[in-house]
Amino acid sequence: AARVIGRPVLVIAMGLEAVLGPRSVEAALDRDRTRARHISTGFVAILAGAAVPYMLLVGWDWAWNPALALIPTAYVVAGLVPLQVVSEFLGGVVVPYRMELIGARKEAALLAPEAVGAGLQVAVAAVAGTIGAFARPIGALAMRSAQLVGYRAAVSRIYRSPDEADPTGR
Repeated sequence: AARVIGRPVLVIAMGLEAVLGPRSVEAALDRDRTRARHISTGFVAILAGAAVPYMLLVGWDWAWNPALALIPTAYVVAGLVPLQVVSEFLGGVVVPYRMELIGARKEAALLAPEAVGAGLQVAVAAVAGTIGAFARPIGALAMRSAQLVGYRAAVSRIYRSPDEADPTGR
């Protein structure tokens, strides 16, 4: 139920991806760091502008929460909904960097962060019996954190000037 409450943040991110994703791809294809940073900063700002008020409204069991009447079971475990919303937000934050890697034809750079993130998710799943309902959002946060760190590192290599290029061609 908490996952359902958090999902609108990811839906907003998907909408932003549809609009801004092609621009991120284009900026990376052109190796235009300034434009790419403008797009990714705007993406995150818009997403945060929606996610923060949303979390303030539906994150907790309180009288003015409209989701409480619709899905009361989401609030049985205190703190689960805000953690899920943060997890979905971070899932959106990685989108522009993924799109830049695709635009720069560096899809292979997606593999390591995805593998590390998947490993972290498995590690969290191994302790699910201890952390219970928090396993899913914590696992997603771990995966998305690995993606963010890995993608950003790979993206930074895209925009190096030719004299700074990695001799291995990465």
